[in-house]
Amino acid sequence: MKRFLVVAFGFFLLAGCGDTVDPTIQFMGISPGGMQTTLEELKFGDRFPATEKEFVAVISLENAADGTSVEATWFSPDDRTMPLGRTAIVTESGASIARFTLATTDSWKPAPYKVIVDVKESKNFITTATGSLQFFIGMTDKQIEAYQAEWTEFDRRNQEELHALKTEGEFEQGLANKAAAKFGGASLLALKKNLLGDEELEYVFIDTRNQDAYIPNESATITMEATVRQLVVVGADGEEHFSIMERGKSKEVRVADKVLTTVPASDGVHVSLLPTGTWVLQWEASGKSCVQEIRKADAVYEAAEAVCS
Repeated sequence: MKRFLVVAFGFFLLAGCGDTVDPTIQFMGISPGGMQTTLEELKFGDRFPATEKEFVAVISLENAADGTSVEATWFSPDDRTMPLGRTAIVTESGASIARFTLATTDSWKPAPYKVIVDVKESKNFITTATGSLQFFIGMTDKQIEAYQAEWTEFDRRNQEELHALKTEGEFEQGLANKAAAKFGGASLLALKKNLLGDEELEYVFIDTRNQDAYIPNESATITMEATVRQLVVVGADGEEHFSIMERGKSKEVRVADKVLTTVPASDGVHVSLLPTGTWVLQWEASGKSCVQEIRKADAVYEAAEAVCS
């Protein structure tokens, strides 16, 4: 059974450093070698034969006050996988060079390997520098080129996804800010779904002031359900489709820009959207339970008469 050993070799004492707050990485390198290998004997590179049993990563720091933490994490083939191991060293006596070793008691599996180094300043242990090295053990040039092409494509897709998520997050935050301004307080994006059958997403924001954040439920018979003080449903184009807004001790119900009804409820209103496109409102007022439907006919919404009992 293969055994991988991740060892913190320690720091070499070079020159004393004054008090600093931002340690940085000056140099990183990988070489075959072990604890007894001198710096002069190390041969840095990124491609090594599988016959080498032990490797050493050298990290040279600048502005490293005593107490600076340097953490090395090893991966194979890269940081999309669980780490092979992790270890950390804390500087002392003016040291500025760290060595970490990775060793096996058996032959290496031909594969890419990677070490990521995080440097944290000595006072609050805030990360001030991060570096990484990719190296290859027992791989041919053709295998390395194939891996690098796969990684490049993965990274391209990943960056596109991250950009899309960032753009989407910024868009949703803009809608949330508009809802918050409309509510006169905090808003929560409670649901994001094609509610209206228009092949576009609708965004449901609720007012969370002085109430629990009730997240809309979904079932086979109800497309959306929630109990809210205020609510607004907007489309991906920012157009408002439906809203319940406070007007004194009542709630004003709008579809698009048209006021359809006013609900005499000072507390929350239970609102449901049925698959038929009908909005159902339920509330308590003057000791009675009331229900009212907002029905759609020929693309036009109308408010049915409220029924209280």
